[in-house]
Amino acid sequence: MQRCPHCHFPCPATAAQCGWCAKPLPAQPAVAVASPYAQTSAPPVPPPSVPPQATPPPSHQPRSSGFLVDHAPLLSVATDPSASGSAYQASHPSWASPPGYTPLTSSHVTGAPPSAPTAWKSTPAQLPQSASFTVWWLVVPALTLAVAWLLARDQVVWGHMLTTAAKALFVGAAATVLVGLLLASWQRTMRVAVGPLFAAAALGLLGGGGVFFSHTATYLQAQQAEDRGDYARAVQLYTHVGSISDALRARVEWGQVFTDEHDFPQAQAEIQLALAHTSGPEYDQARAAMGHLLWVWGQALFAKHDLAGTRAKWQSAATLAAGTADGDRAALALAAPQVVTGHMTWHGAPLPGEEVALVSSWQFTPQLHILQVQGTRLQATTGDDGSFSIQGVKPGVAYILIWQGKNGDVTQVDASGKPLYGITLQPLQGGDLGQISIDNAS
Repeated sequence: MQRCPHCHFPCPATAAQCGWCAKPLPAQPAVAVASPYAQTSAPPVPPPSVPPQATPPPSHQPRSSGFLVDHAPLLSVATDPSASGSAYQASHPSWASPPGYTPLTSSHVTGAPPSAPTAWKSTPAQLPQSASFTVWWLVVPALTLAVAWLLARDQVVWGHMLTTAAKALFVGAAATVLVGLLLASWQRTMRVAVGPLFAAAALGLLGGGGVFFSHTATYLQAQQAEDRGDYARAVQLYTHVGSISDALRARVEWGQVFTDEHDFPQAQAEIQLALAHTSGPEYDQARAAMGHLLWVWGQALFAKHDLAGTRAKWQSAATLAAGTADGDRAALALAAPQVVTGHMTWHGAPLPGEEVALVSSWQFTPQLHILQVQGTRLQATTGDDGSFSIQGVKPGVAYILIWQGKNGDVTQVDASGKPLYGITLQPLQGGDLGQISIDNAS
């Protein structure tokens, strides 16, 4: 090695110019250097008694310069013909350097510009360029979202919308993953597959969320229909999601709406269906709704003077809805006391001022013509025209009419001893005993 006298840059001993400043270097005297690998004499032959031994490898292996790996081309393209056959190069090929070679800068002073490649230097292999990030794969998730929306908008049930869209999203997610893997295989880098994989994960999450919330969405749709008063739709949606109790509750509310609209047969059908399949608090609610229906239905029939129909509805209300407000109201209406009227005559003429009474318990002895009266007496006095009106007569109780005779209470009986003037009232309806002639009373 030698240093440049101008810039003090280390240069090879055989270089004619400085590898840094390109100024001429002073001539150096040739010094013969013996190679440590050169063999000057044959190794001694061991005695015959000693077996020959292998020559040990040299203690120092030649180093590679890091840039000069292939030695043969370097020796063949050397610019100094006189050095190509020297013993130095033959013994130490890796240490040989072309004239003008500078180890620190890897430049070769051969008279050519530093940027131009030298004749002995091989061109390194070109590294692959970084893969370009393409976004054309975004067409797949965008098309997936469009298809999912088109398929979902034709569904009426919200849950069906979500599940239909979820199916399309799952298919789109699988397609996006496949596109990402194909793109990564084509570009030979997984970096370009990151976007498609994230997009596929997002589509899968959307689809999973649609499936998970489909039941809730349908239930919310049923509640919305119920709030709007669309009970038919609400019952259908509740049944679809398996909420039978909510479906029956909606039927009860639907029946109440029909009751308010006086559509009594339809209301009875809806509430009766709820009564047949509910229990617990829902059953009590349905019973109350049925009692209200029958009470209002009975009132409508009573306004039309249909007493038989009124009694039938209120009796059903008192039985089915016992303990509810309308059931108890119907029972009280059916048990309300009524009025019994009549007309007393004596030999065909009106009999005024006569005391009459209705009794519910009596005993008659025909042989002795004795009448024994027990229990409560409902009394009245005939008017000038002989008519009377007795209040507080209970429906469903058998009564007989008696009046005051010479020897006490008197009534008329037939041949078998049965009283002739008896009456049993129907609920909601009074009675009339007609004309009662007492001239033959016994």
